[in-house]
Amino acid sequence: MLHLRYITIILALLFMTGCNESTITHAEQRLTHQTGILLKDESRQRIIDVQLWHPSQLSQTSSMPFLIFAHGLGGLPKEGTWLANYMAERGYVVAALKFPFTNRDDLDAIDRNDLPNQPGDVSLVIDAALGQVAGIDKAVVDAINPERIALAGHSFGGLTTYLTVYDRHLSDSRVKAAVLMAAAGGDFLTPDFYANSPVPMLLLHGTHDLLVDYRSTSVNAFAQSTAPKILVEYSGGTHLGYSGRSSYFFNPDNLPCWLAGALFEKDEGESFYDILKQSDPDRGIGPYSAPMPCTFAVPDSDFMAIERQRFLSEQIIAMFLDSLLTAPEAITQNKTRLKDLLAQFDAEQQDIEILNDL
Repeated sequence: MLHLRYITIILALLFMTGCNESTITHAEQRLTHQTGILLKDESRQRIIDVQLWHPSQLSQTSSMPFLIFAHGLGGLPKEGTWLANYMAERGYVVAALKFPFTNRDDLDAIDRNDLPNQPGDVSLVIDAALGQVAGIDKAVVDAINPERIALAGHSFGGLTTYLTVYDRHLSDSRVKAAVLMAAAGGDFLTPDFYANSPVPMLLLHGTHDLLVDYRSTSVNAFAQSTAPKILVEYSGGTHLGYSGRSSYFFNPDNLPCWLAGALFEKDEGESFYDILKQSDPDRGIGPYSAPMPCTFAVPDSDFMAIERQRFLSEQIIAMFLDSLLTAPEAITQNKTRLKDLLAQFDAEQQDIEILNDL
């Protein structure tokens, strides 16, 4: 039986040949992009590679919000560049970390069962951003508001986000908002899982995603979550619509399905799932319901251009975070304002539907 790492190798090769995201500093927008930041967690024997984006002019009053991007299985931090640049232009400090055993730079080391360790990696980045661990420049640390921290994850990074924000054993209470882009795992998380934390969540997912089934994951998560929540359905949206690629004349999710689709049907099972479920039967881990990637049908209609999907995501994520990463006394008023903004944005677009339960 084929191990999932061989599937990951194929997917990684696709990303390596197709990704065209720039990693240079956007000087014309007065942004700074820092690479090669290494954070060390001696107790867990983890070294985390981090990239940072932020306005060249940093706050002197510890007021800037902090956003962390978590890549998917076989991904890299630079795949969040589109979001990092946009949010940095809005005054955010943005960090994208490279998970040690689920990135594509070391294919032989890829191990999806390292998932339970990844929330700790996110917490290490927060520690560094707040000056509790060495690695990030003091000027950046001093600019960040510790009460304005958010986490955004794509695909497997979305599952990491679920765990980091809501899991009773792995959650980090310093995260005040969660953004889940085509996130895996929403099918097996029950209301008991979400009961641990009231952090608001924004779920973004496309109807034409061939790798993570929209209905059984994000729609189910929206129904099961007891936290304040927003679900955005992209009509024609794809899984790779959150990548650094440019649009194709076909659904980009077909690339991994054409080359590796048959292998998905031979999956060996999710042992990280067993680790989570068996360690605490009451943590809210339920049965699987999502089909394997590339084994389910999507609507027979036009897919959404990647550039369009990223544009919509930028607008909605900004509205969500700008409204909710705020002082506690302003949350109620800002939620009302956010509902109005989303309703107006929804009415102006023909290719999205927004469900709001804030």
